[in-house]
Amino acid sequence: MKHYLAQNLYLIPGVLKVLSKLDKNIFFVWVIIQERNIDLQEKVYEVEDKLIEMFPEFEFDFYTIYSNGRDPDILINKRFAIDK
Repeated sequence: MKHYLAQNLYLIPGVLKVLSKLDKNIFFVWVIIQERNIDLQEKVYEVEDKLIEMFPEFEFDFYTIYSNGRDPDILINKRFAIDK
């Protein structure tokens, strides 16, 4: 799952960081983007929808966070980050 996210979300211009955590059977995903942008969010949602289809045995909890010029590394704990 993490590889799918890294391979697909980081290809979307405007995605700054992707963070995730698996807790029991719930896969939490935080996507940090530059700013509120509906077109960008639609592209992120397409990847998230595909992930849900690929792994029906898991529950998912997705979050989109706008950095608005802030350093993404200080927005969320780095221990959940997946590599580019």
